Amino acid sequence: MRKLSDQVKMSTKEYLLIAFGLLLALLLGVAAVFTKNYILPLVPVMVLVFVVYLILLFREPFIGLLVLIVYCFILFFFYREIGMLPYGVGIEFFMVLTWLSVWYNADKLDFSC
Repeated sequence: MRKLSDQVKMSTKEYLLIAFGLLLALLLGVAAVFTKNYILPLVPVMVLVFVVYLILLFREPFIGLLVLIVYCFILFFFYREIGMLPYGVGIEFFMVLTWLSVWYNADKLDFSC
C-alpha cells in the first residue's frame, strides 16, 4: 500500500502553511472558548472577505458603487432589528475606498461623455 505523501505532491512550504493554518484555527478556537467571545473565530473570515473585496474593488471600481448601494438598502433592515448602527461612517468608508480605487485606475478608465 502506498503512502499518502507519495500521492500528494506538496513542498515543505505548503506543509508548513497548512500546519500554520491549523495551529491558528486551534488557537482561535481555544481563545474563543476561554474568553467566551464567540465572534473571535469570525475575525479571520472577515479579514479574508475584506481583502477579497479590496482586490476586486481596485481591479474594477464599479464594484464599489454596487457595494455602496447594497449597503445603503440592506443596512436599514439590520438597523430596524439591531438598533444603533453607525450608518454614516460605513457610507463614508465605502465612498472613500471607491474614490481611491477610481483614482488608482484613472489612467485605465474612460471619463469622456
